[in-house]
Amino acid sequence: MSGGSISAMVQSIKGNNALRKSKREKYKAYKKNGTIDNDKKLEFKQVSEEELKIINAKNLKRIEKEEQRRLLTFAGIVILIIVVAYFLFL
Repeated sequence: MSGGSISAMVQSIKGNNALRKSKREKYKAYKKNGTIDNDKKLEFKQVSEEELKIINAKNLKRIEKEEQRRLLTFAGIVILIIVVAYFLFL
């Protein structure tokens, strides 16, 4: 490798870094707006306590179903491994 190709690579990297927003600017925008884009501001819907309880109850049901499905999948895989190992080493 010659020195010319390496210096071109370094110069290309410096040029690419100059085009990007600095991480400090992104962090400041995120802290200010809650998002990286400066022109967008996050807006949250206002819900009543009753609606919030309903949403939380739905989320808890969904989480419980996911956990149950994950547990059954894990148990099925373990049983399958045990059966395969039993017949493999029989």
